[in-house]
Order: sequence, then C-alpha cells, then structure tokens
Amino acid sequence: MLPFVGRNYGKLNNKNVLVIAESHYFPPKSTIHLEAEKWYESNLNNLTEEEIYYIDTRKILETEWNTVSDVIFKEINKTLQPFINDSELRAMNYVSFMNCFQRPGKTGESISQSCNSIDVEKSYKTVSFVIKILKPEIVLFYSKFAWDNVGWKIANDEEFKNVKFEFSCHPATGGRYWHKKEYKHNANKIINFLNKELRK
Repeated sequence: MLPFVGRNYGKLNNKNVLVIAESHYFPPKSTIHLEAEKWYESNLNNLTEEEIYYIDTRKILETEWNTVSDVIFKEINKTLQPFINDSELRAMNYVSFMNCFQRPGKTGESISQSCNSIDVEKSYKTVSFVIKILKPEIVLFYSKFAWDNVGWKIANDEEFKNVKFEFSCHPATGGRYWHKKEYKHNANKIINFLNKELRK
C-alpha cells in the first residue's frame, strides 16, 4: 500500500502533486478486511498472494489499466494530461498517488459502507505522514467521501498551511456526478483548479 511515486514527480509545471483516491478492494472471497480491528492487527503474512496484489499500489499504477476497476486511473489521468508536454507518457508519472483509506473496501461497495472511526484515524495519520515525506505543494482528493472524513482535517492542520488542497467526487461515479456539469464537485472542478495553479 506504499504510495506510487511517478518517475517525473515534481515536474508537473515544477510542482509536487499528490493525488489521493478512496480505497483498494479485495477479491470477492476475502474476509480479513471485513472487520477493521482484525485488518489493522494483520500483516502481509496473513494475506494470500492474490490479496497482496490487490493492494500493491505501485504495481497497479504500472499495469495496462484494462480492467473495469482501472477506470479511476484513466479518469484521473485525463484531468492531469493537459498539463504535460509528452502525450505518449501517462500524466500519472508526474504525480504521486495513494488511497486515503488504509483498509480495502468490500468488493462492489464503496468503503463508505463499512468505514468507521478506526479507519478515519488510521487514514488521517497515514495521509499526514505521506504529505510530510513527499512534501507536495498540491494535494488533490478524488473522493468527496475521503475529503469529508479525512481531507478537510488535514487541510486545516497548521503544519500544512502552505499546501493547496482541492477535492472532487470519485471518478467511478461516472455520469451520475463525475461527468455531470450541474454537479459542483465534478471533474471540471479539478481541471479548473489545476488551470489556476499550474498555468501561472
């Protein structure tokens, strides 16, 4: 679950940009993640090889993105692509990426269906730690749920007062919200923010 750090991190108009989505998912038959306490007390030795693959952020970001669940990476990439000069290279290579919640969601469900106070606490600590290490100037939450439960608290932390934050809905909402012009937290919200911050 270590963050993906693109090989051109820091070169998105000379800015360090951290992208934060929602959560990983596990294979349908997995159960270890269904109880928060059990999950946070476990380690890699308690997981199958398949489960480890499902939460290997760095490997997933380097795949071909040809599964249904990979639509999120394609959509995030589209919002970033206009700000790089190399059309042959994924824009995600210019940013770092992680999921906010540190427990996988149940297959087919948003982590919002099972998220509890333990998840919020662990996520707050983990995301804050990653920001301290990667030192982004811009942090983009591509999940309103992650923003409402974790992001806004971090954005209001005095330690990160010089970091600029923005959020949108989750790209997987598709036409319901992500591509809906009338919805104020859609894809264009992120694009407009980046136009303002990266076209200076």
